[in-house]
Amino acid sequence: MNTTVEKFPECLATLRVEIPAEAVSAEREKIVVAFSRKAKVAGFRPGKVPKGVIEKRYASDITGELLNRLVNSACKEAIKKEELSVLNLEEIKDTSLNEDGTFSFAVDLSLAPEITLPDYKAIPVELPKIEVTEENILNSFEQVREKVADFEPVTHRGASGGDFVVIDYTGNIDGAPIAEAVAKAAGYLAEGNNAWIEVSEGGFLPGFAMQLVDSGLGEQRKVIVRFPKDFKLFELQGVEATYEVTVKEIKTRNLPEVDDAFCEKMFEGRNLEAARQWISENLRYQMERRVDEIKTSQILEFLHNNTQFELPKTAVDRQAQLLVYEMVQHRQMQGIADAEILEHQEEILANASQQARLDVKSRFLLLEVARKEEMTVSQRDMATQVTAMAQRNKVSPKKMVKQLQDANQIDVLRDQILAAKTLDFLKSSASVSYTENDRAPEESSGTESTEPESKDEE
Repeated sequence: MNTTVEKFPECLATLRVEIPAEAVSAEREKIVVAFSRKAKVAGFRPGKVPKGVIEKRYASDITGELLNRLVNSACKEAIKKEELSVLNLEEIKDTSLNEDGTFSFAVDLSLAPEITLPDYKAIPVELPKIEVTEENILNSFEQVREKVADFEPVTHRGASGGDFVVIDYTGNIDGAPIAEAVAKAAGYLAEGNNAWIEVSEGGFLPGFAMQLVDSGLGEQRKVIVRFPKDFKLFELQGVEATYEVTVKEIKTRNLPEVDDAFCEKMFEGRNLEAARQWISENLRYQMERRVDEIKTSQILEFLHNNTQFELPKTAVDRQAQLLVYEMVQHRQMQGIADAEILEHQEEILANASQQARLDVKSRFLLLEVARKEEMTVSQRDMATQVTAMAQRNKVSPKKMVKQLQDANQIDVLRDQILAAKTLDFLKSSASVSYTENDRAPEESSGTESTEPESKDEE
C-alpha cells in the first residue's frame, strides 16, 4: 500500500492512499463469496449460485461494499503507518477503481497539534490568604439588613447622604440623546423611570448621586457625568454626558437591629452566635472557591504563555459554534429580542472566536499533560459523572448514557473528566506563595451592578 501525506496550516492534512490490485481483488473475492452464501436466486439452491450470476446481479452492492471495506481498513493502516495523531476524518474524496486494478482515494484529516510542554510541575502561583475577618462578618450582616430595610418617605427636607431618591432621568451627549449615540445597548444608561438611587459616592454612575444632595421633591436638576476611560461600553469611554433628572421621592432607610430575634428570622432559626458561625463558614467556603479559581487561572496562564503551537481549525470552529449558540441562548433567556441580537452578531462572533481559541488551547495542553503522566479515565470516573449529569437532568443514568451516545458525546465527556483530573494534578503540585496583606475576596465582592433599581409604586 502506497501512502503520502500533505500537511497544511491549522493542523489540516490530506492523506492519499493507493491499494495494490492483488489486495483489491482478494477483498472483492471475499465479498462475492459472502454474497453467494446468502443469495437467493430462482433456479439455484442456496450456496450453489454460480459466481458469474452473483457478480452480475449484485454488481452495485458488491462494489459499494468493496469501497467501504477498502477505505475503512486502509485508513486505519495508513494512519498507523504514517504515525498520524488524528482528531477527525473530515472528508473522503477522489475514490477511484483504476484500470490497472488498484484502488486509490484521499482523505482530509484534522490532526492533533504537536505540543512541547514547559516544566509543568511546581508551576508558580501567587494566592491571597484565606481569612475571614470581623469586617467580613459585619458586612454580611449589613447586606441582610439592607434587604429587609424599611423605607420612610422624607418630605420636610432635601436629600442627604445615605438617603434614597426615586427619579426619572434622561441622558444626552452634546445635545443628542444617549440612546441615539449608543443605540439599544445603552439601556439604563440612556434613561430611566422610577429608578431608586442611593445618595452615595458609589450610587449609580461616578459622581451622579452626590450631585442630588439637597435636592427637593419635584425638583429638576442637571447632572454631569464623565464616564471613565475604561468604561464597559466602548462608545461612552471618556465621554461627558448631561442628565436631566426629576426627583419624585426621597426616602430614608431604617435598618433592623441585629439580635437573636432578627437572626432567627433571617438565618433559619439560628440565634446571633449561630448565625455568626454560619456566616463565617459560608464566607470561608466562598473564599476557598475563589482562591481555587485564581489558582486554576494562573496555572492555565502559565501553560498558555510558555507554549506556542498551531490550533486545529476544525476544533476551534466547532467550539466557536457552540459558544455562539450558548451566547445567543443566554441573551434570549434575558428577554433580548432576536433583532437586537442580530445587530450585535459581529461582536458575538468575535468574542466566541477569541474564547474558542483559548478553550481549545487549554484542552490540548491539559490532555498533553495527561498523556505525559499516563493518566486515564476509569469506568468508575465515567459512571460517577454520568450519574451526576442524570440527576441534574432528572433522567435515569441509562437514559443519560443513551443521550450521550446519540449525540456522540461519550469521548467528549471522557476528555472533560481527564482535563479536570489533570487540573487537579497540576494544582496539587503547584508551587504556592501568598501575597502580603491580601485576603481572598468574597465571591459576591465587587459583583454588584450599578444599575438603578426600579420598583413598582405602592
